[in-house]
Amino acid sequence: MGKDNAEAGLASTIAITDHAADAVCGKLMQVRKNAGLSEGLNATSAIDARILLQLTAVRRCAFVEEITPEAALPQTIRRLARRLSVTDRIVVDAELGLGLLQGNGPPGVDLAMHYGAVLSKRRISLARHWRTLHEAFGAQHVPAAPSARAVRGGRYEVPAFEALAKLLTSLSDPYDGAPSAIVIIGDAVIDHILEVEHFPRPGTSMWGEDSGSRPGGKGLNRAVALARLQLDARLLAAIGDDGEGREILDYLTREKVDTSLIKVEPSKRTPVTTVVTPADGDYSSIAIKKGRTRLTVSDLDLAPTRHAITGAAAVVLTFEQTDKVIEKVLEIVGAIKDSSAGPGSPWVIVNVSPPRPLTPYMREHLSGIDYLVGSSDDLAKLRLDLPADAVAEALVHDGVGTVCQIDRSQCTVHRRGLDAIEVDRFGTSVSNVAGAASAFSSALTSRLVKKARPAETGDFVWATAAMATMIQRATGQHSVESVPDGMPSEQSIDAMLGRTPAP
Repeated sequence: MGKDNAEAGLASTIAITDHAADAVCGKLMQVRKNAGLSEGLNATSAIDARILLQLTAVRRCAFVEEITPEAALPQTIRRLARRLSVTDRIVVDAELGLGLLQGNGPPGVDLAMHYGAVLSKRRISLARHWRTLHEAFGAQHVPAAPSARAVRGGRYEVPAFEALAKLLTSLSDPYDGAPSAIVIIGDAVIDHILEVEHFPRPGTSMWGEDSGSRPGGKGLNRAVALARLQLDARLLAAIGDDGEGREILDYLTREKVDTSLIKVEPSKRTPVTTVVTPADGDYSSIAIKKGRTRLTVSDLDLAPTRHAITGAAAVVLTFEQTDKVIEKVLEIVGAIKDSSAGPGSPWVIVNVSPPRPLTPYMREHLSGIDYLVGSSDDLAKLRLDLPADAVAEALVHDGVGTVCQIDRSQCTVHRRGLDAIEVDRFGTSVSNVAGAASAFSSALTSRLVKKARPAETGDFVWATAAMATMIQRATGQHSVESVPDGMPSEQSIDAMLGRTPAP
């Protein structure tokens, strides 16, 4: 990925290897030639900058600022350069032409020369004004000034670029401030949708209608739902470098979901799912993942991924991943909670669909889960050693903060030491509508992040109203639309509440 002659495709450098910082450092030292970044990338058009443009922090900046990666690169580097030590900062500022002192230049420094188009002159200015530049950035100690010749490749230049490269390859975004993003860890797939009048009996066949293919997946659905609720959603998923992958990225971009954490794997195909939808609204799906790309534990060990998770306002996990990936996520969020005193740790919402028995390692890390969401059938399959009606209470006993048991448009909330909360004001006979659970968990996550406190009865009612809105929309028409396209807005959820006043 770091080679100039690599095929670009969609392949993302989220899969950064251990030598990534060295590759980025080398590329930055190429970029510093001539005008550096003082004129953006135009002056460095002869240099293949893809390894820089594909960095997670640069792509995040492009998403937040709604600009191209080319325009985001200088902005990202300027932001991160301010985190360097003063000496490293003044070196990269001058050599890359970042302009950190523009508009507030110290006396005696000719900024036209300091940020000019000739690297040798920028080095001369750096050496000549060494002390002044340090003092301008508030340095308490000023190291011995080098000559202009000594700056080149000497004791200051290489360490400064190495420090900048380390930041670029280890951070998921260049921003400071309170956590606001929600990281969703789940699948992004292409749904192939088939409509039938009813499910055929064994040994029989029937006519159906091919309703086409659309982006889907439990992770993607939740990311879109959160974006619809005006939240900063970052999807962590794996797709292939193929037409389906491009369709997913284009769709998420239109829906204002941040794709900077998505792994795009060359020579791999994007996962697909066949969704069979009968007229009564009860659906079934068949996921095809063999030979297709998936998230791995190694992906979670990447520095930008860890930075995104640890710095999130909330982490939403679906059970679409392998046991090892689920275990790793629970381990990471558990460690965050153990090391952070309450308010500093993200909310953790786990959606146990598609269900599978909890492994012993998962059970050891249940205390890292704030809210666990699943249907009665989903919950029963987590603990096959227990009666189905005992699983929710057992999960709470083993450390889960709150279990939300959702069926049809009803919700039962189980919490340790407290009476259960029953939400049953949105009547429906449909038990299984695609996207209903996504609507519920996303609405609940929205309340947690926006209110910055544990969920109360009204929040569970609002989340159930989101689920009921999705069910009503899906059953009100026989034609099948894209599941994420049907995710409700705040206004439609409030409207559902208004139509069904509390008993």
